[in-house]
Amino acid sequence: MSFNLHSFSATLGAEVSNIDLSQSLPDATIESLNQAWADHLVLVFRDQSLTDKGQVRASSYFGICEKAPLPEAVIKGGGHVEMLPEVTVISNVLKEGEPIGSLSNLELIWHTDMSYNEVPPNGSALFAIELPAGGGGETSFLNMYRAYETLPDAL
Repeated sequence: MSFNLHSFSATLGAEVSNIDLSQSLPDATIESLNQAWADHLVLVFRDQSLTDKGQVRASSYFGICEKAPLPEAVIKGGGHVEMLPEVTVISNVLKEGEPIGSLSNLELIWHTDMSYNEVPPNGSALFAIELPAGGGGETSFLNMYRAYETLPDAL
């Protein structure tokens, strides 16, 4: 199974198209996707239709899925998907006055997921279900390899 790859820039990111992550993928395709991830650091798969289990399966092509630890104060209305601790619901949607997920608008600052762990995860997989009408909801990424490479020698 082949797919198309379109690089966003020389330093970071590529869009993967002509692939359906809701289907099981052959080992050779998984290997090619992992090489694309190593080369581009961020992969974008548009127009996918995944169940929660499907997201875990597709994410597992890139490594072991871990449970993001969320403080109790943040997950009153949910947080992790029942029976799938690898899936965390991030939402600012309220249902009957209570959040349906975790974090709400708290993640509007630059951060690196779980970088405080002695061995942090290889990456994060995000799956947008609902985006604001007319734009918004953008997620940005940085190439920290390039940031390190361009630091002055004195640092």
